[in-house]
Amino acid sequence: DRAIIISPREQMVGTNTTVLSSASANELSFQDDDLKHGLFTYYFLKALGGEADQEKFGGNDDDEVSVKEAYDYVLSKVRDHANRRGQKQSPTLLHGSGITDLERKALVKY
Repeated sequence: DRAIIISPREQMVGTNTTVLSSASANELSFQDDDLKHGLFTYYFLKALGGEADQEKFGGNDDDEVSVKEAYDYVLSKVRDHANRRGQKQSPTLLHGSGITDLERKALVKY
């Protein structure tokens, strides 16, 4: 196993920038060999595939995956998966002051 820890001196995000990262500060990002991906990548791809838009996962079934839907889905799934393995991993969402209404910012439309 390899670990990389990146600790920024300050959290700065450009005005019109949104950053979704795989883990919170001072946490590691884990992989699961059974998934053939890291936890974040696996669940982010599932989110973009439409699971995050489904009402049963907190979405609104509008045939779009918004930034908020993707983040809420990934945060829940990654935290739960890591917790079941006795690990801690909490993806984070940062956005600049020019980004508003993350519920309406679509990442994917179907």
